[in-house]
Amino acid sequence: MPFRTPKFLYDESMPKRRLDNLYILTVTKGDNREAVYRSWNAHKHLEHLHPSVRVHVLTDEPYFFENMNCYTCPKNFTTAASKYKARALEWYRQTMRYTEHDWVLHLDEESVIDDESVKRVLEFIWYEHDYHWGQGVILYNQYHYWKNWIFTVADAIRVGDDLARFQLQYSYFHRPIFGAHGSFLLSNGAVENEVTWDLGSLTEDYEFAMQAWALGYKCGKVPGFIREQSPMDLIGFLKQRRRWYVGIMRLPHFLPKMWAMFWTIGSLSLYGTVASIPLGLI
Repeated sequence: MPFRTPKFLYDESMPKRRLDNLYILTVTKGDNREAVYRSWNAHKHLEHLHPSVRVHVLTDEPYFFENMNCYTCPKNFTTAASKYKARALEWYRQTMRYTEHDWVLHLDEESVIDDESVKRVLEFIWYEHDYHWGQGVILYNQYHYWKNWIFTVADAIRVGDDLARFQLQYSYFHRPIFGAHGSFLLSNGAVENEVTWDLGSLTEDYEFAMQAWALGYKCGKVPGFIREQSPMDLIGFLKQRRRWYVGIMRLPHFLPKMWAMFWTIGSLSLYGTVASIPLGLI
């Protein structure tokens, strides 16, 4: 198991933080039924690991998934600012009535977590008393790995980000200086109740992290990983990146805008490098 450094070797004699419920929540729009059932079949046994574990699926009306613990956000539910995924998460938060002894592990519809990483999540909750939310590493080899080498390489860069910048912020700064992911986001119920998901950003995960930082909540590294899949086609890939870029640029904070500026410069540098190949031959 990665990251099993002395810092993460816990002793049963250490005082445990109280845990009533750990919701492993898969969030989906509802139209990719194959991915949802694939994730559910990989997760449904996790409730046997500990009495606190609850495996749920959250979707939007009119979608509903049979033979699983499915929660459907109704169409008539409205908030002041949130849309799409954030709106569903806000409905779920209000429905479940979190307390400070509840935790939520947010996953995307294609995300899969194994038993060992769930145990690391439980240890983070029990023993990392200074931190109220955290994240681990996301790998992109869950399904159709290397089916398209361009998307696989593009997402391999994101894994490098997780192992470098994101692990740096969670290990030493304990603040979301570089951002946050919406998947493998582990958060305490008290944090979610204070920040809420009534957020107007397209990148609600980053805005949630920034709001939690502003309220004084610290984040830590979860010593585990989940597996996801890369986009299946070029249109999906471009829409995903566009949403991130536009959402980050619109956040009312200095740091996100600065990282978006570097992202722009990096893209221009990439295009210049590619163009230099045929120009150099000429």
